[in-house]
Amino acid sequence: MPQEILRCSHPGCAREASHRNPLTGEVFCEDHIHTQLSIITGDIIDPSESTWVEDVAVFNQQTLSGYVSNIYDLPSCSCGRKVIPQAMHEGYCSFCIGKLKYCERCDSNHDNPGDYCNICEDEMKLPMSPKKIDKAFLTRKILDYNYQPKFWPVWGSKNSRIFGLEIEVTSKDSGGLDLMRSQLGSFALFEHDGSVEFQNDEWEEHDGEAFEIVTPPAAKSVISHFAKKMGEVEEEYEHEDNTSCGIHVHVSRKSFSNQYHIAKFLTFFAKYPKFTHIIGEREPNHYSRNEITGNVVGKAKNGGGEKYDAVNLRHKKSVEIRIFRSSLRYKAIMKNVEFIDALITYTRDLHVENITQEGFLTFVREEATGVNNLKEFINKTIK
Repeated sequence: MPQEILRCSHPGCAREASHRNPLTGEVFCEDHIHTQLSIITGDIIDPSESTWVEDVAVFNQQTLSGYVSNIYDLPSCSCGRKVIPQAMHEGYCSFCIGKLKYCERCDSNHDNPGDYCNICEDEMKLPMSPKKIDKAFLTRKILDYNYQPKFWPVWGSKNSRIFGLEIEVTSKDSGGLDLMRSQLGSFALFEHDGSVEFQNDEWEEHDGEAFEIVTPPAAKSVISHFAKKMGEVEEEYEHEDNTSCGIHVHVSRKSFSNQYHIAKFLTFFAKYPKFTHIIGEREPNHYSRNEITGNVVGKAKNGGGEKYDAVNLRHKKSVEIRIFRSSLRYKAIMKNVEFIDALITYTRDLHVENITQEGFLTFVREEATGVNNLKEFINKTIK
């Protein structure tokens, strides 16, 4: 009876196999032995010395001690090697890391033929994409609250009105975070936020995650591009409709003509608190207090007020508006940004006494451009 010819187990290969992996029983040809290398513990393992010895299973079990109970629980390098976490370098094993190049945009390691990693190569094609980013914007970890990267990349031109978002969310597990990073590329940091509370106790008890999505400074058109990607995530992402979560919209102080313009902008919130919270779809609370009193010109000039005011003036480079309810829906995110954008334009040239709610509504409905989501919301909600 002729001896059975064993074929290589590597996908797409049908060559005769001459080596067997004693851990899995799979067989491989000479060209694909390297895909079955043993665990890497920090030093490169020569397959001729360690991988195909008779006691490979014993070797692996000893190597695993103190890390995980099963080899298959270890992370994998793209080359197929199993690697203990301490020896993994940005997703690569020590064997592969030496063959990689640095991305010219984010300084991370990559194995692309060009000068950029996959993410940066795609994002460099977008209008107003920054030429350099801090690689913290690519991490899949939740960073400490108020984490500061080495620098904030600006997605916009010198003439752009620049915005930034902080979106608080609670998710059932870490899978949502991975999905969000895959969609947003380098356009977000993820930070812990102690003010966010779970409404579903089971989520909190079973590895749920509470964090905020922090975007870099960006023009409205760029915010719109990535808000669409968040909207796509929202359909798959298991998260709570959580009333403790909000969206904070930052806008650059350079978007205002002067301090008096900021004062007029602030005056609108002081005069029409009910209206602004209808727009924000969130009731006033400890983290968004709409009791704006006193000398608004003085507050605008000196950065007065409190951190949790509906309009927070304590940042040196931006004005922060905290009235909005959290959402990952495209229309809701853009409605919020468009409201701030339109209100800045509306208050710019008017005397403070001529700034009214009705005047703003007329401006949005008849004059403002680029506010389709805001206009749709107002026409449905405010008669």
